[in-house]
Amino acid sequence: MRSRQAVAVPCAGTCSTSDGSIPRWFRRGREAEALAQYRGAVLRATEDVEAALSRLGQGRIEIELRERQIASLTRSRDQARQGYQGGVLALVDVLDADRALLDASDRLAGARADTARASVAAIRALGGGWETRS
Repeated sequence: MRSRQAVAVPCAGTCSTSDGSIPRWFRRGREAEALAQYRGAVLRATEDVEAALSRLGQGRIEIELRERQIASLTRSRDQARQGYQGGVLALVDVLDADRALLDASDRLAGARADTARASVAAIRALGGGWETRS
């Protein structure tokens, strides 16, 4: 009775038997490897799309909140100006209201820029693109 021993067969890209055919086990191994690579690529692409769409949705929510904040701070600043003109508030209160409004406007601009970048990332993740001009 002959005993079978595991023998490492070096196959650099191709492996053939004495008659030149590729063994079935080798073909199956290559197919399994290709399938695993394909599944990995699909999984990464799905993750990219999900992350990009999530950032886009969060960005839109943040823009809406920032716009509401600016509307509120604008009313607050206007009331501070009226109070200053009526002699009820100090100029520092008006300047604080202006500063808060400007800070919120800066954060809104940043949120809009982040959302624009997220939109581009979502389009690219879904397979879209653009051509560069030469």
